[in-house]
Amino acid sequence: EHKYLMKQLDKYGGGIVRVGPGRVAVGEISMFKKTMGSQMTKSKMYEDFAVVGENIFTTRNREFNRMRRSQMGKVFMRPSVVKMQSLVYEDGIDRVCLLFDKIIGDQEKGICNLYYTFAMMATDVVSSLAFGHAFGAMDLLFGKLGLEIEHRSYSESSDKVMEFTVGTMMLMVLTAELPLIRKVPRKMLPKGIRKLYSLCDALMVFATATVAGRRKLIENEKPVSEESNDQGSKRHDILNALISAEDVDTGATMSNQEIASEITVLLAAGTDTTSNTIVSCIQLLLRHPQVYEQVKSEVRLAFADKRQKIKYEEARERLPFMVAVVYETMRYRATTSGGWPRDAPEQGVVLGGYYIPCGVVIHGSVGGVHMNRDTWDSPFEFNPDRFMGEQGEERKRNVVAFSSGARICPGRHLAMMEMVLALATVLRDYDFALISPAEEAKQKPYFEQVDEVCHITTGFANPDRDCNVFISRAH
Repeated sequence: EHKYLMKQLDKYGGGIVRVGPGRVAVGEISMFKKTMGSQMTKSKMYEDFAVVGENIFTTRNREFNRMRRSQMGKVFMRPSVVKMQSLVYEDGIDRVCLLFDKIIGDQEKGICNLYYTFAMMATDVVSSLAFGHAFGAMDLLFGKLGLEIEHRSYSESSDKVMEFTVGTMMLMVLTAELPLIRKVPRKMLPKGIRKLYSLCDALMVFATATVAGRRKLIENEKPVSEESNDQGSKRHDILNALISAEDVDTGATMSNQEIASEITVLLAAGTDTTSNTIVSCIQLLLRHPQVYEQVKSEVRLAFADKRQKIKYEEARERLPFMVAVVYETMRYRATTSGGWPRDAPEQGVVLGGYYIPCGVVIHGSVGGVHMNRDTWDSPFEFNPDRFMGEQGEERKRNVVAFSSGARICPGRHLAMMEMVLALATVLRDYDFALISPAEEAKQKPYFEQVDEVCHITTGFANPDRDCNVFISRAH
């Protein structure tokens, strides 16, 4: 539906359009921010896919949202997230570089599927930070490609945990799109859907046990054994921070079950959003050679020594154009480009000069905001320069890929750090090229450039076909 909303908003202009009985969409920045504000309640759709319990993403309760954001605020603040970058490298970016090196081998170049590479990387990064150890998704990818590696984070249970994770994500999508499933007794559901529920239950059991194990480790202050992957209270990660998190007003903490729900939804929300943005960014660079050469030059001049890991704060300071490329990618190909629904308040609301009564669902279209002709010059053109300089800093406020207001994504700083560090590293150390440059570089209308699918988030409909590129070592 995301393309339909975007097309309707662009066709009629004005930033607001009726898209169905009792439904309107907004795609103008001030109206979007008002819609996402604290006075609007999330629509019932969010309850429909709350298959792992109430959490910061699925809750419709304002007081619950306030309490949880108070508890989790410090966990995801930039200074806290920056302390986790060593794990982002160890369990994510370093593994990607190892994969690229293995694919290239002693050849001049190799073929890599960007989608699977960065999806597995993001899964391992989030699982490492939120569950205490990487699930071994990258190792599974090495195995699938028949590549030998010496050190693995993979264990015999990794494939099971990955199955739990994928099943849970599929169930979230299914219940969001077919909410009546939640009303049917489980024993009466088709076998395939019952299996998804079983996988979701298994993931929650695993997540709750993981939290309980870490809490016990912290409470007992036991020295960490050499065999353990979990460094307990000494580890700078999300799991530790959530266990000690408190509501600043009441001092309330979270139970093991509540933390399990939060880290599970983080795993679902923080993987494909980050990985698809990285993939889109590389693809857009390859389709805009001048931009690609400019960003490569910037990265390689700023961080010439490949032996040194790039630090996040230094990257943000020394790579302004690459950061602008990331913002333009989030604007141009937002993985959250769908319409995020809110219920009009009891007293109604005025948007764009129109009175919207109670009972109407208002869809905040991220894609509509990002393609609004009143906000952006030539919005259907990929142009990172729009985010350079003082005016560029102001324009970054109009990128709402992480939403806005009271419900803004709490993990936005983590996602930005992961994207910036991953892109800076691979753009410095490797060269990329299109498989079929003459065909793929043809300029197509915006809505025909990428074969997309949008469930909860927007991604690639055919990644096996559309996400392969040549990679070679940079010289």
